[in-house]
Amino acid sequence: MRDILPMRPNLQKKGICCPSTCFRCNIDIKNTWHTFFSCPSAKLCWQGSNLHSCILNLINSSDGVFNLISHILQYWTPQAAAEFSMILWSMWHSQNALH
Repeated sequence: MRDILPMRPNLQKKGICCPSTCFRCNIDIKNTWHTFFSCPSAKLCWQGSNLHSCILNLINSSDGVFNLISHILQYWTPQAAAEFSMILWSMWHSQNALH
């Protein structure tokens, strides 16, 4: 899996002028990991989900988005993997709605 989502650092590599910080928290560089797992608003989403304890362990031990998603698809139940996917989609959709 390649890091192809149109995150700000990826857009900047293509010559598009945009700030590199997250527009939600204005603290960290906006990349895929930050958007879905380390941004304070993402953390709130996970804390409010049924997956909180499971995802927290993975976030703390994972070495990247690809490995985390691969682990979930391989080891979680189909229902939990579907819920995880829906939360990611909701975060992405919410972010795009703010632009």
